Amino acid sequence: MRLAVLIPAHDEAATIADTVRLACAAAEPPATVFVVADHCEDGTAAAARAAGARVFERQDGLAGKGAALAWFLTAAQDELHEFDALAILDADSRLQPGALAALGAALAGGAVAAQGFVWPEPADDSPAPLLAAYSEWVSQALDDRLRRRLGWPVPLRGTGMALSLAALRELAPRLETRVEDIELTLRLLARGGHIAFVPEAVVVDPKPLGGGRVARQRARWLQGQREIWRRYHRVIVRLLLTGGPGRAWVLGALLVKPRTAIVAGKGAALLLLLPFAGRPRGRRLAGAAAALLAVDMLYYLAGLATVPPGWRAPVARALLRAPVYVAMWSRALLLSLAARERWLRARD
Repeated sequence: MRLAVLIPAHDEAATIADTVRLACAAAEPPATVFVVADHCEDGTAAAARAAGARVFERQDGLAGKGAALAWFLTAAQDELHEFDALAILDADSRLQPGALAALGAALAGGAVAAQGFVWPEPADDSPAPLLAAYSEWVSQALDDRLRRRLGWPVPLRGTGMALSLAALRELAPRLETRVEDIELTLRLLARGGHIAFVPEAVVVDPKPLGGGRVARQRARWLQGQREIWRRYHRVIVRLLLTGGPGRAWVLGALLVKPRTAIVAGKGAALLLLLPFAGRPRGRRLAGAAAALLAVDMLYYLAGLATVPPGWRAPVARALLRAPVYVAMWSRALLLSLAARERWLRARD
């Protein structure tokens, strides 16, 4: 498979050059890197060109990754004939050597899309950013690896993902929300396509600095989820009824969020049931709530065995302050409902 790299970027002059240089160096010979400077008002286009990218500048239409992707496929059609697929990165992601070859091998093996391992890089060791990174790590190290073993699809994560050009040309013009990765996942699953997990394809993804920026990022995700439910509820129901356990699991990972709130809800249910544990029925209900909560606790503790060694002690300390993370998600929920911005930016 002949892969190029595509980086949609909006006012990313501070980070785009490093992203382009690392993407070029991730393959031998150097990869072709396209950048869409989408409604930019800074030096994103110039910085990307200087770093070696082929730059397309877009000023018309609605801003956003999905719209930029659809526009690019038309604007660059003369340059795309030499490629079979695109690997899509965020503007601050750092593609690691060998990643493109691994993604290409998965597509050549029959997958219509492939998702690499998104290595979350916490900006500091304060609880909210660290637990945000840990949550993303565990969902890949445990859930996605198990899905891979079972031959089941995984969710796309917005960066470090590769799709065939044929699939992109069919699906990109139909993207409607601010969470294009969820939309692409749903549409691919609905048409029976397989999304392969490729842990050998690593892309480092810096996390926002501070709990406030993490909350803004999560608020944007929650806004996108509501758009997904409004526009794709029929597709979701159909996949749940006919897609089998693998696709149902992916839907849960995409749409049953935040998982933290679910865990907190189980804990609250257990506390409410404890006063009734002296009665047989209350004892059974309290036992069931305790068992469900224990599964979640074991899940997060098992994840500690998979993280880089330098993470274990800071993550363990952060887990002891999990209510801070619940508070961050509560802030994100309120922000998602109150914000008037279409795109809640999570970094300067």
